[in-house]
Amino acid sequence: MTASEEAPVGSDEGIDGPLDTPLPSASEVAASVEAVLSGLSGSELALLTSGRDMWHAESVAGLGALKVSDGPAGVRGARFVGTQSACVPCGSALGATWDPQLVAEVGAVIGREARAKGVHLLLAPTVNLHRTPLAGRNFECYSEDPRLSAEIAVGFINGVQSTGVGACVKHLVANDSEFQRHTISSAVSERALRDLYLIPFEAAVTRADVAAVMSAYNRLNGTYCAEHEWLLRRVLKDEWGFEGLVVSDWWGTMSPTSAEAGLDLEMPGPAVHLGARSVDRVAAGELDPEIVLDQARRIISVAERTGALGARAVSESSEEHPGTRDVLHRAASAAAVLLRNDRIDGSPLLPFDPDAMERIAVIGPNAADTAILGGGSAWVNAHRHESILDGLRRRFERVELLTERGVDSSLTCPPIPERLLGTSQQPGLRIEYFDNRDLSGDPSHTETTSSARLMWIDDDTVPGANFSARLTGILTAGEDGPHTFGLTTAGTATVWLDGELLLDNSTDPVPGTSFFGMGTEEIRTTVDLVAGNQYELTCDYRGYENLAMGGLQIGLLRPIAADGIARAAELAARCEAAVVVLGLNADWETEGRDRDSMELPGGQAELVRAVVRANPRTVVLINAGAPVDLDGTEEAPALLWIWYPGQEGADAVAGLLAGDVAPSGRLPTSLTRRCEDHPAFATYPGSDGVVRYDEDLLVGYRGLDATGVEPVFCFGHGLGYSPIDWGTASLDRVSTTRGELLSTPVVVSLEVSNRGSVRQREVVQVYLTHPAGSDRPPVELVGFTSVDLEPGETAVATVQLPFRSFAGWDVAESDHLVTPGTFIVSVSRSSRDHRQRLELDVRAH
Repeated sequence: MTASEEAPVGSDEGIDGPLDTPLPSASEVAASVEAVLSGLSGSELALLTSGRDMWHAESVAGLGALKVSDGPAGVRGARFVGTQSACVPCGSALGATWDPQLVAEVGAVIGREARAKGVHLLLAPTVNLHRTPLAGRNFECYSEDPRLSAEIAVGFINGVQSTGVGACVKHLVANDSEFQRHTISSAVSERALRDLYLIPFEAAVTRADVAAVMSAYNRLNGTYCAEHEWLLRRVLKDEWGFEGLVVSDWWGTMSPTSAEAGLDLEMPGPAVHLGARSVDRVAAGELDPEIVLDQARRIISVAERTGALGARAVSESSEEHPGTRDVLHRAASAAAVLLRNDRIDGSPLLPFDPDAMERIAVIGPNAADTAILGGGSAWVNAHRHESILDGLRRRFERVELLTERGVDSSLTCPPIPERLLGTSQQPGLRIEYFDNRDLSGDPSHTETTSSARLMWIDDDTVPGANFSARLTGILTAGEDGPHTFGLTTAGTATVWLDGELLLDNSTDPVPGTSFFGMGTEEIRTTVDLVAGNQYELTCDYRGYENLAMGGLQIGLLRPIAADGIARAAELAARCEAAVVVLGLNADWETEGRDRDSMELPGGQAELVRAVVRANPRTVVLINAGAPVDLDGTEEAPALLWIWYPGQEGADAVAGLLAGDVAPSGRLPTSLTRRCEDHPAFATYPGSDGVVRYDEDLLVGYRGLDATGVEPVFCFGHGLGYSPIDWGTASLDRVSTTRGELLSTPVVVSLEVSNRGSVRQREVVQVYLTHPAGSDRPPVELVGFTSVDLEPGETAVATVQLPFRSFAGWDVAESDHLVTPGTFIVSVSRSSRDHRQRLELDVRAH
């Protein structure tokens, strides 16, 4: 049944059809797909393989077109700064929940928002692995471990597709850093591919029936992923039986022969290598029409499954659905990892008692400017962007909160905050667009925005290439003192404040790395402002010539005292406790570039040392999506990693500190002292156009265990507020055969009891050690589960271990095989805390 045949969704302005009607399988729509195919000419079939524009596939013969949208943290829609979206915790935060069922709820939230924006295919999840700590998109990805990534991805995809929206898993494969991302060749053994990097993609296809797969930019062993026949056709389509469509990453199609290799859809449109080019190639006898027919079948199938074929164009809605905030609050809470909670005066420092405290110091660069998400294509215009300080003020309303930033950790001046822009009569910034590059004549379009960061790519409000825009609005200073303004553009701009020239990069702007590598270096200037005074802000922007893409960020750094660290320490000394919020933001962690080091920028290590010396009752919060150097935090008695927690993170973190909920997250990635502690870092970022994965299987904790490196905090680590007793673990059998494993999983059982006074979720992890003489890593995660326990409650946790848990890729046999012998099954709290070890004898017959 096509979308046009379904009942409309009440007041939902999204895709036609009942809310939360699950995505049908390809076989369920096969008959209607064949009927559509039979009515199309050969040329029309070939044209379907091209995108129409940035966010739509091509439509032919009156058929509706697929609408796609980024991304993992929410649904942005057709504009980079358009309708608002629910902003969910970042990928590594979802990985830290170790809770696929909760992640499925998050996926359903995103699916419903996609429907409200008329989006049929969500470009998520991102399941590349944390091979090294510095990769720019680690925050988007779930884990360094393939099986944890696979389980979380399956939950996310099932959630999204339960709403009738398709998910597109990305980026296939070995797209694990941003260095030379469009051209670098990842040199990876087939064993590492099969036993690490392909596992999350395989699970997405074979267990979650994902609608689409996105090919990666990079080359794999010398061949671009978008034209890699072994990868796309032999493995993905033939071995795994994938029936969905394969779409290129944006501008990631390098050759017309991608069609033969297994690529189905070139994005964005108009296509360069497929589409009209395929029409010509078929006519010239260069391209088999059967390949085009298969491409079209897959595209139409996904369009039919998602309701796109008969869908009407709709206006994008940003209304939150009931329950969204609760789901995202629970996800942010479950993601937070309590790394340390030492005793002070006989009791753990956390949780705080809000009714027994009078004054708390809230310190750090991320306290009032908390990062809720990372940068790049994962960025969304969130419904709300609140800080940890905001959340603490609500939850600790009877406590006096004193605040000091201490240091400035910014890479660029962050966009002027919404709260400082506009008046009650004229909110935000007014934008006038002109269909020329000199702002002449009448505007072709006018709108209002609340954001001082704008990006236009194939934007339907922009009058084509060679456009210009004028932004005007009122800036109200929040405090006295010197304010630093920054300007970054993809294009050129001039900024005035109260008619005085403030910033100008209109001549010879210096190229930079912003705006996906198309932007300029930031220019800055400092101006004294008076708190409460209003200033007229004007910006004239000119886009790149002959390119309908542009970007603009007007940033503002509030005053920070030269003796900020001393002031922060003095403040902490006057309070009963201190909360120090350290971290990064979307400038530091973003698509398009990797970080240079793990160091927390701006003197944050010195800041936290000074605060802990002044007040030993200090809690440190880490607001980052990927590993950072924890130098300076060693003496802090409590350490809580909050990730990029999404729009509900402020209240979730405040609730954790107050003890409303007990922390239960576990690290999805290892935290080390140095990047060099990881074996993979020896060949990072690559040279001569190649990055060699010489560490093979020794990624993350596998490599640390094999080389004897002690992490600061190990993979899987995480504490709670309530003591959990573990009973005696058992296996459902102590001996088995390879044949039995194929049909019947091994079951691990463990009784766990909550001996504390608060509800606590416990995560039980199972690791495997292969028989003596194996060349496998010392231990590998093969399964996990979690149980929620009320005070005094006892429950049995069970984990099933199927055949693949015991198998490794055999290159000679081209198959996953189990080596007979004695396996050690470790029932554990982390990759280094193995509570019980059980033996399982596996016989050949």
